[in-house]
Amino acid sequence: MPLEPASSSDPGSTGGELGLGSAGGGGLGAADRPGAVLVARAECSDAEVLPQGIRADTRVGPGCVRVRQTDILDNATLTIEPGTTVLMESGGFLRAYSPLVAVGTVEAPIVFTSASADPVAGDWECIQFSSNSAASQLEHVVFEYGGAPCGATGAGRAATLDVDVPLRGLSNVSVTDSAGVGIRLSYRAPIRAFSDNRFARNEGPSLQVSGEIVSYLGTGNVFEDADDFIDVPGGLVLESEQRWRNQGVPLRVASLGLSPGAGVTIEAGVRIEMRGGSLDAFDANLDIEGTADAPVVFTSAQPNPQPGDWGCLLYSYSNVTPRIDHAIFEYAGSGQGCLGASTRTALYLPAAASITNTTFRYIAGTAIHTRGMCPVQAWCANEFVELEGAALSCNDGDLYSCE
Repeated sequence: MPLEPASSSDPGSTGGELGLGSAGGGGLGAADRPGAVLVARAECSDAEVLPQGIRADTRVGPGCVRVRQTDILDNATLTIEPGTTVLMESGGFLRAYSPLVAVGTVEAPIVFTSASADPVAGDWECIQFSSNSAASQLEHVVFEYGGAPCGATGAGRAATLDVDVPLRGLSNVSVTDSAGVGIRLSYRAPIRAFSDNRFARNEGPSLQVSGEIVSYLGTGNVFEDADDFIDVPGGLVLESEQRWRNQGVPLRVASLGLSPGAGVTIEAGVRIEMRGGSLDAFDANLDIEGTADAPVVFTSAQPNPQPGDWGCLLYSYSNVTPRIDHAIFEYAGSGQGCLGASTRTALYLPAAASITNTTFRYIAGTAIHTRGMCPVQAWCANEFVELEGAALSCNDGDLYSCE
């Protein structure tokens, strides 16, 4: 339930402009210069505290403001001006049931940071977007030291930004030093613009994204940590046409399905790390468009990968003609989720499929399986390395080694 709104005597409960602390926006091009943040934080000691409930259009900044636990309600819009520092108190969150507009500039970004003099990850909880907040927009905003389990979500999720609606835009945003996920995008959050964002030093994955939302991730996003990844929770069925772009870090997937009529095109350089299970295109298109310099890779998410760590890429009951070019399949073949028969193969697809310039290696079973008469000469032109089974299993049991 939302917090009770502040009383009418509270300056933030009726809208207008909130009185702010003395610090201006200068010196807050902040995330890469922690000293500048600390100086600004010290100058914000007399900053006003946002009320518990904002029920009329309100503007804050430039300057400083503090947040404990605040709800934006009743179709009010909270606008944060460029050059504003938002000090989040311990256990603090900002819950947007109505729009939050925080549009900074390169010279005067908006900074959400810890109110602590000695900040660490998890000092505050989250910014949560739900209900009627789809008109929210974030641009040139820094978020740091959040990500504690968040009471605003109702489920205690640990993410600095928790998004359950299709925001107007989220770009040129920096999320660092989160104690959990950097940004969580649920299946209800097809953001209209998501680009040029920066992630660093987050204790969880910088992005946790529903499978339906992967295609909404735009270009220019930067992940600074070598071990970072995008978490794609399993158990979902995709129902739309999508393109998955290379974000520079792996997509870590448990299992995923495509429903009839859906389609995904995976662009060059995408790396998919499977945590077990299979990818099932159920009478749906799933095309792979790798290149020689940037193949599409399907591999294990395990730190010490072994053959059979995951199931297969499955085109079940498919009337489509898959196109797979410049791909790598490795450590597959457990049979988990690969049809009811638990077929131990890396790739299960129709005989009409085009498979070119593709490598199959370290597979706990066959590389390619089809129920039909497979084009042996064409499919054997691919590369097969250390398979526990045959290269091809065709016509319900005919095996070919491709040697």
